[in-house]
Amino acid sequence: MRITLENISAYIAIITFAVGILKVFVMGPLKESLVELRISIEKLNERFLMAEEKQDALRERVVAVEASAKQAHKRIDEIRGEI
Repeated sequence: MRITLENISAYIAIITFAVGILKVFVMGPLKESLVELRISIEKLNERFLMAEEKQDALRERVVAVEASAKQAHKRIDEIRGEI
């Protein structure tokens, strides 16, 4: 088989068509999936940060409740000592 200009242009057309098909049917949906994955990860990151903030607030509340309970126990002990 001889390589002619017509054969080369046919090969180029076939390759271009194949690349176009690949781009439309493979790369397009893949790109959309990656974008959706990125958005999902960002949402999960936001939820994680919110959960961390809530956990920090709960820690502060527990410390305050423990301090209050400790003071209440001291007052109860003082009242018992007076009785």
